[in-house]
Amino acid sequence: MRRSCLVLLIALLVTTAATATATEIINDQPEVVSLYRQGRRLMREQSWLEAARVFDELIGRYPNSPNLDLFMFNRAKANYYFGQFDEARTGFRLFLSRFPRSGFAAHAYYFLGNIAYARGDAYAAFHDWLKAYGAGNDDRLTSLSLEAITSAVRAAGTVRLTVNDFSDVPAERKCKVIKVIADLLTKRGDTEQADRLSAVCGKGSKPAPTNAGDDVLDLAFLLPFSGELEQFGQDIYNGGVIAAKMY
Repeated sequence: MRRSCLVLLIALLVTTAATATATEIINDQPEVVSLYRQGRRLMREQSWLEAARVFDELIGRYPNSPNLDLFMFNRAKANYYFGQFDEARTGFRLFLSRFPRSGFAAHAYYFLGNIAYARGDAYAAFHDWLKAYGAGNDDRLTSLSLEAITSAVRAAGTVRLTVNDFSDVPAERKCKVIKVIADLLTKRGDTEQADRLSAVCGKGSKPAPTNAGDDVLDLAFLLPFSGELEQFGQDIYNGGVIAAKMY
């Protein structure tokens, strides 16, 4: 009998590992630089609400600043960490509408995916993570986005995808994510859907090896081991290791 335990940790604990540290030094008016540094310091101290207020003040007082994208991104990020998902989602969407080519656009999509998944909308989360995966210029973010996609597919009761779902993913990355998903579908016995997706890359599925008599425990951890929530990630990892040994 095969037993599978999938630990999918998204929401608040995973995102720090995926989000690049926003620029600490900016070129702007002295009063803007000072206020921005205050906001960044509050972020490091995990004073999320106070940080959000500082970035909101920067947006209101300096709407023509060349660093407006940083102010908007950090405000949404602070609201996210504070647990104000409605404000965070609105903030990230506004940020993306104003600055679709920002270097932090992929990170914003990753946050939106986490918010959607935390609210039970796995389909929306999948597509936001795909956008983060396709648009990311940060290897760590790209890797974590792929892991989030993989974990979501594993955890889903049913998976219904078409080639059109991958239309926003650049060609050089599309086949990699499709192969990962197709392999998972094949292991679940859904070779028809796996073959349909794999055909985009000129490949077909192969029968997945099975060991019916094996007693296997699969653990998939997606945790932050650096950044603002490093200690939380380490604590959960340690707990998972202990639980696995007991299991």
